[in-house]
Amino acid sequence: MALNGPPWIVEPPEFRPSLHGLVDVADALGLVERSAPRPVDAPPDLQESAEARDSRRWEMGWAFTPDNCIEAEAWDPACGPDGAEKSDAGENLDVVEVAPFIVETVFECNTTGFEAIDYEGRARRQLERAVSKALEAELWSGTLLSDNPTLSSFEDVGDGSGWSLAEALGLLAGAAADCGPGGAGFIHLPARAGTILTTIYTFPKVNGELYTERGDFLVIGSGYTGDGPSGAPTEGTQWVVWTPPVQVRMTEMQVLTTDLTRALKVDPDTGRRINTVQYRAEALVSAAWGCCGPFGVQANVGVAAD
Repeated sequence: MALNGPPWIVEPPEFRPSLHGLVDVADALGLVERSAPRPVDAPPDLQESAEARDSRRWEMGWAFTPDNCIEAEAWDPACGPDGAEKSDAGENLDVVEVAPFIVETVFECNTTGFEAIDYEGRARRQLERAVSKALEAELWSGTLLSDNPTLSSFEDVGDGSGWSLAEALGLLAGAAADCGPGGAGFIHLPARAGTILTTIYTFPKVNGELYTERGDFLVIGSGYTGDGPSGAPTEGTQWVVWTPPVQVRMTEMQVLTTDLTRALKVDPDTGRRINTVQYRAEALVSAAWGCCGPFGVQANVGVAAD
C-alpha cells in the first residue's frame, strides 16, 4: 500500500499475556518473593542497607528442609503404661537445594522514530510477559539445572494409561490426599490440557485464579510441555502434574542498557556503530515446593483428525 509521506511512528498494539500461569497463581497466593537487583552501574563500594542485602541472599542459591510428610495418628489417652506408644516423628527429609537462573530477553529495532519509542519500557515489558513461560519450561524439564526440583520427575499414579482430564484430576487428588497430611497444592497443566479442561468444566476462583473443590489451584503453563520422564507422551495425551504450592523467588526486571548511545549495535566488520539498538532485560528466577509429590497422570487431550 502506498503512503502519502513517511509513516507516523507509534507504540504497537498491546500484548496480552495468558492467564493462570505459574507466576500469576503463586503471586495471587502470596508465594512470590521479589527482590530489587543490584543497580547496573553501581560502584563496587556501594553501601547498601542490611535489608537490601538480606533480600538478595537467596540469589546465590537457597535451601530448606521440608516439613515432615507424616500423618497425625489417633491415640487413646486412657491407654495404660503398657498400651500403644504415641506416633513416631518419622524420618527427616533431605534438604532441598535450589539454584536460581537468569531469564533474559532483548529488544532490537532500527532507530527510525527513536523519539517515539520507549526502548527501556519495551525491553522490560517484553521480559515481564515472557518470564513465567521461561520459568515454567525450566521447572518442567530441568534442562538447564537438572539438580533443581523438576515437574517431569513425577511419580506416575495413573499406571501410564490415558485418562480423561477429570479422571486425571481425581487420581492426582487421591495421591495428594494419601501423602502425609493430605494437603492441597498446584495442578500443573500444559496449555492444551488446561484449555480443554476449563472449557468443559467451570471452576471457582480466588483472586482470579482457578481451583478445585479440594483446594488445588490450576496452573495453565504456556511453558509446560506435557512430556514425561522418558520424553514425549503417547499421541493425543499430555502429562498433568500435582505438587504442593510452589514458592517463587525472583528479582525485579532489570534493563541492562539505559543509554541510547551505548545501545547502538557495532558492525563487526567496520567496528562502527550502526542505526540499530539492542536493549537487554533480565531477571533472576527460581522455584521449588515442599514435601509430597510430584505426582503425574497421563491424560487424554484428543487426537487430530486425518
